[in-house]
Parts: sequence; structure tokens; C-alpha cells
Amino acid sequence: MTRYGCRQIMLICSMFMLAFSVPAQAQSNRVVKGAVIGGVIGLAAGDGIKDAIGGAIVGGGVGAISQRGHRGERARKAAVKGAVVGAVIGGVAGNGLRDALKGAVVGGAGGAILSN
Repeated sequence: MTRYGCRQIMLICSMFMLAFSVPAQAQSNRVVKGAVIGGVIGLAAGDGIKDAIGGAIVGGGVGAISQRGHRGERARKAAVKGAVVGAVIGGVAGNGLRDALKGAVVGGAGGAILSN
């Protein structure tokens, strides 16, 4: 096994341990749970820390918009605004539709997280 493979296995194991040891106070917060689960999935399926951070952002955004009540409604409205802004910036600064879609995903997740 290569040195890179051992490092990735250690990171995945530590992320799973973190996911199962989230404090009881954070258990009720969907944003934290979504971010931890998204980070673990991003690390396991991706190529490193960059993908883990991206997974945590998207997971936190999904957790934010799935909340009930006023906080969830506010998060959904902010996600729409963030997605529009992210798509415009991604389309202008990037190389077309692919970067516009990336910008929309990150902008929507960021808007949902920031509204909470």
C-alpha cells in the first residue's frame, strides 16, 4: 500500500469517528449533522480535503433547507438567492455551463447555511 493510500484511509477513519462522536448538543442541529455526513462522503468519494470541504458545504446546505418552520423557510429563500448569484458569477468567471452549475450549487448551499 502506498503512502498516499494509508493517509487517505486514516483520514476516512478519523472522519467516521468524528461523525459518530458529534456532541449531543449538535445532534439536534441538522446543519451540523449534514455538514459532518457530507464531509465524510466527500472525503471517501473524492480526492482529498478539497472534496471533503465541498461535501461539508453541500451537506450543511441540505441540512439547513430541510429544517422545519421559520428557519427552514428562511434557508430555502436564501438558497435560491445564493444559487442565482453563484450561477451568474460561475458563468461569468468560469468556462460556461459547467462552472455556472458549480457556482449555483455552492452559492445555494452557502446561502442556506448563512441564513441560519
